[in-house]
Amino acid sequence: MRTNMLCTYMEEYQADGFLVNSIKSCNSFAAGELLMLREIEERTGKPAAFIETDLVDPRYFSAANVKNRLESYFQMIAQKRARVAA
Repeated sequence: MRTNMLCTYMEEYQADGFLVNSIKSCNSFAAGELLMLREIEERTGKPAAFIETDLVDPRYFSAANVKNRLESYFQMIAQKRARVAA
């Protein structure tokens, strides 16, 4: 149901992609996120990215790593927009 709902929202809000910030210490919520991400990417044809952080345990958070992942993701979206515009 979550996958269907997210695909609907992406279409409704004309999202350019899908980004998951998975919280490492919350296994019950994080369960299946990667599978959902892949399914949403396949259904919508939009780029998706997965970032794993933790709001509780600082050992699992690196600002530099998150920044690099986000920059790569936004670059991927910009490239996709450029291909569509061409």
